Amino acid sequence: MINIKQSKILGAVMLFLLVVFVGCSKEGGQGDDGLEGVVSLNLKADQAYLAGRAATKADPTVTPSMFSVRVENTRAEVLRTWDSYLDVPAQIRVKPGSYKLVAWYGGDNLPAFESPYFYGESKISVAAGKDTTTTITAKHAATRVFVNFKDGFDFSYKKYYVELKTTGDSLRYGKGELRGGYFEPGTLRMRFCLVKDNGDSVNYVSPTTLKVAARESYTLNMDVEANAGMSSITITTDDSTNDTTIVVELPDFVLPKAAPVVTSSGFNMGETISTTEGVSAQAAVAVQAAGGLKSLYIKNDSQYLLSQGMPAQIDIINASQEFKTLMKNMGLSWSVELDDPDVALSTTSTVYVNFTDLIRNINNLSGVDETTTFEVVAEDKYSQNNTPATFGVKVSPVIFSTVTPTAGNIFAKSAEVVMNYVSEREAPVLQVKVNGEWTTPAQNVLSNTNGTINVRIAGLTPSTQYTFRTSIHSHVYSDEFTFTTEAASQVANSTMDQWSETTRSYKNFLTTYKITQVWPYASGESDIWWATRNPASSSQNADPFIENYTANNGTTPVSIDGNTAAQIMSTGWGRGNTNAGSASIIYNKTAGMLFIGSYNFTLDGRYLDTETIDLGHGFASRPATFGFRYMYAPAGGESFRAYAVLEDRSTGSVKELARAEITDGAAVSSMTQKTIPFVYNDEYKYTKATHITIYFISSTASEPTLNRTENKMRCGSTLTIDDIVLGYDF
Repeated sequence: MINIKQSKILGAVMLFLLVVFVGCSKEGGQGDDGLEGVVSLNLKADQAYLAGRAATKADPTVTPSMFSVRVENTRAEVLRTWDSYLDVPAQIRVKPGSYKLVAWYGGDNLPAFESPYFYGESKISVAAGKDTTTTITAKHAATRVFVNFKDGFDFSYKKYYVELKTTGDSLRYGKGELRGGYFEPGTLRMRFCLVKDNGDSVNYVSPTTLKVAARESYTLNMDVEANAGMSSITITTDDSTNDTTIVVELPDFVLPKAAPVVTSSGFNMGETISTTEGVSAQAAVAVQAAGGLKSLYIKNDSQYLLSQGMPAQIDIINASQEFKTLMKNMGLSWSVELDDPDVALSTTSTVYVNFTDLIRNINNLSGVDETTTFEVVAEDKYSQNNTPATFGVKVSPVIFSTVTPTAGNIFAKSAEVVMNYVSEREAPVLQVKVNGEWTTPAQNVLSNTNGTINVRIAGLTPSTQYTFRTSIHSHVYSDEFTFTTEAASQVANSTMDQWSETTRSYKNFLTTYKITQVWPYASGESDIWWATRNPASSSQNADPFIENYTANNGTTPVSIDGNTAAQIMSTGWGRGNTNAGSASIIYNKTAGMLFIGSYNFTLDGRYLDTETIDLGHGFASRPATFGFRYMYAPAGGESFRAYAVLEDRSTGSVKELARAEITDGAAVSSMTQKTIPFVYNDEYKYTKATHITIYFISSTASEPTLNRTENKMRCGSTLTIDDIVLGYDF
């Protein structure tokens, strides 16, 4: 763009000429009437000839003495000439008639810098016997032009100058030329010499011209811009007397910078990249624009992207913040320079647009291969565009499958499903239909390795039928499957409130003795769950007065805070046992036990010979936790043991599905809650349970320590158990 500041040259030099006509005889030979005229020339005033001129652009000082004067007749013949008006004589003798008086300065060497041209004339008629006075005003007779190159030229070209001319020769204006050039009024023509970054030199004569008039001063502020899709140099006025606008169109070969170039990274431009839904593909473009970036359009024809609000084409430089945020959320990313139009316009370094994450986020809507075409169109400040830069992205349906669930995948309050998938975007989810609507409960990811994910949802109601499915990317679904949740079952007598007793009698020395045996179930119970070691420890007949040392129940009911609990205690028993302190005779030292199952034993005289413990009871639920309240008083640094085991015995062999276990020797003096999670065997995780075993023992020692006497019993470690609870919240 060339911006012209145009103003009037207001000053002039005023020459006053006094013409005196004096009569003479004809014999003087000076005229047909014998008379002469006498001309007197006086300078009455001289004024500043240029108003408001800048000091840096001032013309040389011109004084009246520098003006020349001449007299012409009506045939334009020069009769007399004086190089300086100071040389004009006081009286000029001429014949009566018509004349033209001319005063001038400069004009012989136009065009030229700092060389003003003044010209003035006056036509007079000299009559006999009369005095005549006339005035000549010598005004600027040339047009003056200054040129000021803006920074845009430095940005656009390595070197540059412009040559201006009206008639005759031309004047060359280069960078930093502050002098005013003077030209004959007329048509101003422009010839540009521009050296581009690559060193190419281009000379261009513009067909566009500017009419320049005398007494006008022009300042051409030159800049390079692009207007209306055409690279050009524009001449306008600013703050001037007369406004003028000229557009100088530049052909392509004059353009100062190379057109933008778009190159690919991670793929070949023009090819089609293949991927599957949810999987990114390396696709980025580099944009290099020596002339800055005015716009950068991203075009696409993806039905999915269009449905999500991304326009078919959008200028990421000049887009609204709303659309920029939308595109970034969809995965498109770009260099920070492109976020500010002013920065982008002045950026000549390489910038990037990355499609990798955007490709990952494209959904396949039809279930068959879908191809999206992308195009990148860059435009620089000179309205130049890159060569076509397009590529395709073929998105195949997502790779996703559900491992066929069975009833074993559905627990009492939760469900677990295994899914295989290939997606960088998100993993599949397990959904459940509630009141006819599909919901997506919170997903507890149990494992996610190598494209196989195992998720659990919770909050289901036991013994309730549900319909399930799996989903990925919120639009691809598996087949539906319907199952009924398991019951949230508890074991019998879990509160340890049910107990019963039986009594056996025997005689010793004609005296009848009774031994009471205690059982952890109600009298008459047909479905017996719990068993103890009491049958063995209470099996011996006793000598008089020492029956408890001989026979006792290691597991008995006790009252704790008003609640019935099970006391499991290590004891000594056997016929002939005595209580004599360290010299006591104790034939059998056994830990107390409480377990689900049945118990049998054999004796070898006074000694326990064999035990048969059959653990387990039918049970079809699979809990998450095993809990109970307990106290423990250890003897001799011993520990108690408690565990619960879920099993499948449906095939004739026993498969352990899950186990919850604890061994602890810490003393606990008041009833304390203990909850232990079941650890499921991955091999049988989705196998339905058929049996459960729960087992408590007061000491894990092979021969427990008996450290005290209570109620004529030798006793050791004591474990108290109550409120056995199976939890179903995984």
